[in-house]
Amino acid sequence: MEDLDKRNRLPIDRGWAWVITIASCGTFGFVSGHFKIQGVIYVELLERFPHASAQSILWIFGLWSLLNRGSGPLAGTFLTKASTRTVSITGVVLMSSSLIVFAYLPSYEYMYVVYGAVCGIGAGMVGLSSLTAPLPYFEKKKALSVGITCTGSGIAAVILPLVIHQLFKNYSFEGALLLYGNSLPLDNLNNSV
Repeated sequence: MEDLDKRNRLPIDRGWAWVITIASCGTFGFVSGHFKIQGVIYVELLERFPHASAQSILWIFGLWSLLNRGSGPLAGTFLTKASTRTVSITGVVLMSSSLIVFAYLPSYEYMYVVYGAVCGIGAGMVGLSSLTAPLPYFEKKKALSVGITCTGSGIAAVILPLVIHQLFKNYSFEGALLLYGNSLPLDNLNNSV
């Protein structure tokens, strides 16, 4: 009965529902666009660790991708037990803190855990929660809302690599990752409202 009362108070298919959709579009874009910046980070890591083989560095991103997409059942379980906001904030804390620590790691071996595992799981949590955040606000236009949310991925795929490249160019490896890692919580505030 309580769920039904809460559902009746939501602005279904209007107003605030579209604000949530646009915010989710930005958040989903940030996470999905992160796939595209890995090529830029890869080049930086090869320069930073010239003794490391290309395959060793690629495994960091492979682990990130595996755990990002593979953490769906974990994130889904959390979403059934906690709110979308809680899962999203937890994911962004994991992702953001791992990027900040990632900037100062002395050896690429540590990056398997810090970036590959922690950041990958955090990204999976943020990605899934941003896709599901608008759903309670829609009945008739639910598919359109999910479609708009998913467009964030395409927009970010074009913009984020250019931005991160400029950050590396202007602020060094550490500075770029600090700025990028600290921008994630700001973006996630949109999705957590």
